[in-house]
Amino acid sequence: TSLDSKVHNMKKASFEVSGSVFSLLEIEHSLLRHNISPPKYVQKKSLPNFKVDDVRKKYVVTSKIDPSISLLLFNGMLELPNITIYHPGRFVIESKDYIRNILDRNIFYNPEEELVIF
Repeated sequence: TSLDSKVHNMKKASFEVSGSVFSLLEIEHSLLRHNISPPKYVQKKSLPNFKVDDVRKKYVVTSKIDPSISLLLFNGMLELPNITIYHPGRFVIESKDYIRNILDRNIFYNPEEELVIF
């Protein structure tokens, strides 16, 4: 599946959260990343921009975001439809395990050339 079709599917798939409806794209970029630096595969104009009076704006994460969140979100999109579910009380442990797995699968060290390949 191409990135374009994945982005298209993220725009179409929606979920109700406390009475408000969000697409997967809105959840990822507007809520979790609060519209910061969208990746090149997502055009800025395709991201939702909540109006000042939009009740959904109260769900936007405004605190400093752990950089591992971006890695988890991006890798999760690449692996669609296999979505990893994290449990609230175990997020830190589960996400570290998942990130270690991503790195183990994708980073290789060539000791002869002292080269790290990603």
